[in-house]
Amino acid sequence: MASPEARLEYYRNGFPWEEVVRDWVRPDIEVMFKWDDQTRRNQTFQSVDTFRAAVLVRNPQQIHVAGVYRGRNVMPDARPLVFDIDMDAYKDLRLCGCGVAPKACAECWELFGIGPMRIMDAMLRDLFGYQRVRFVFSGRRGFHVWVMDDSARSLSREAREALVASCWFSWAPDRGFCLDMVDRVARPMLAHQRQLAERLLARSRRTDDQDDASALCRLIWPKLDKDVTTGMNHALRCPYSLHGVTGAVVRPLAGPWENPFTGAPTT
Repeated sequence: MASPEARLEYYRNGFPWEEVVRDWVRPDIEVMFKWDDQTRRNQTFQSVDTFRAAVLVRNPQQIHVAGVYRGRNVMPDARPLVFDIDMDAYKDLRLCGCGVAPKACAECWELFGIGPMRIMDAMLRDLFGYQRVRFVFSGRRGFHVWVMDDSARSLSREAREALVASCWFSWAPDRGFCLDMVDRVARPMLAHQRQLAERLLARSRRTDDQDDASALCRLIWPKLDKDVTTGMNHALRCPYSLHGVTGAVVRPLAGPWENPFTGAPTT
């Protein structure tokens, strides 16, 4: 956890205020400040200056963004569309030792960058037609996929549930998109990271008619935290803020290929 002094120094000199307000802390979005013993909700900020002043005065341990509330509504009228994938969902596949601890490292992130992140990027763009897809390191052991298209914010809970179901349960060996992912993601992994692929396949349970590429694609298919996407009042870690436990920056990535622990692309 970052000390209060380290937090304040980061927010004074390292936080990209203009970008955050432009993309994530919009004037109609509820912002939440959290400390160990209290939470401050029901606040919005109309400008960079007012948001900066509030953060520097209150120095919160965590900053979250929630939904768009109008009037006295209990539930938000709109909310950012975000998908959450945690490395814990792949703990049986992690080969570096992080699977027994609530963390991730550069080695196990290779699995993320090669598999779930690239599949999610292709799924959201090619299947659902979204154009503005951002990947954000959670600050601890996972990543968030933010769909920045304006149309995504107004999706109802039912539409979000259908979207999650389509992403999560869309794996089928004979489905066109899945076959495409086998060719675009799994086969290159077999070709360029054969040792890692074979170690993963050794842990798989598959039918006799599954080839290595299909079995590998099924293993690395995205495993989503449904509630993060469908919960209309679920608060989300604000990109570029500090994680409340690790003190790491909740950092947007250049794309699904970037490893946040090294800055290098996953192969």
